[in-house]
Amino acid sequence: MSSIKLISILIPAYNVERYIEKCLESILCQINNNVEVIIVNDCSTDNTNIVIEKIISQNKNMDIKLILNPRNLGLGNSRRIALENARGKYIFNIDGDDSIENGVLLPLLELIKHHEYDLVYFDYFLVWKQNKRKGGVNIFNNPKEYLNSTLTAKSESSVCNKLIKRSLYTENEIFPFQNLNYGEDFGVTARLLYFAKEIYFFPVVCYNYNQTNVNSYTKNGSLRAIHDIEKIFHNLKDFFHSRGETILIDKLNIGITRKILQLFYSFDFVFIKDLRRVLNENTNPVDKGHFSSIDRVLIFALENENYILLMAIKKIHIFKVKLISVIRKYK
Repeated sequence: MSSIKLISILIPAYNVERYIEKCLESILCQINNNVEVIIVNDCSTDNTNIVIEKIISQNKNMDIKLILNPRNLGLGNSRRIALENARGKYIFNIDGDDSIENGVLLPLLELIKHHEYDLVYFDYFLVWKQNKRKGGVNIFNNPKEYLNSTLTAKSESSVCNKLIKRSLYTENEIFPFQNLNYGEDFGVTARLLYFAKEIYFFPVVCYNYNQTNVNSYTKNGSLRAIHDIEKIFHNLKDFFHSRGETILIDKLNIGITRKILQLFYSFDFVFIKDLRRVLNENTNPVDKGHFSSIDRVLIFALENENYILLMAIKKIHIFKVKLISVIRKYK
């Protein structure tokens, strides 16, 4: 296999035996000698590895590397291991329970052959069993605009809907924060955008985010998820503080608050005290003018542990989600 690659596709895999075949098939039907695939099996306890090895044996002419973690290391560590083994000029992160759209890799390869973008980003589908919905990414003219929107949590921060120049990682020593699963992308994307000079929006929907895997790294509402978010924001604050970026820290405070509000809607009430602690310890002072009326009410309710108000807000949210689901079903 050629040691020169344009794209390294990095796939962390943990207990995805139901999804990994579709993931790999969506990739392998499109790749050529300019692409390598690196899979990191993070000590899966199901048949993930059996499925992966079967697919590799059926595609011996393709550049596929399987790495087995010695123990369960989590999403951030698995991505870092894959990145350290990558040879491609660009990195394409794909989660083991997701897939890519057919016919997108060739145009992406042609794009990066002729342009030296630091980062190329594209739209995605949110995919359920019966339907899928376009994500609708925000489009920006420069990295600074994208960074500001990411830090305030108004734009997606996933690394999976992006092609990222590997040198942007290595020359700036940007690696996933270790031992973190939930929100790990936020810490990586923010730093990549900080150093990026030229970005490009590729106007094709390329990625499929699977919404049905309740056991994924990022869909488990737990105390650890709250702690992960807290650690990521502490690390980012240290990163920007060391560079004297006080304005970006202010924007990050807004982002912390917005992330905590998002967690509230997906978490059980047993975590209210922890959400309140993170909100009170890490976001003050924050300009409430950046938030909607309902968000300002929620901030007040969380800060004061007003369970009656919190319950009412949660019920309104649940009703709204169900109503939107019904409307989409009959559209």
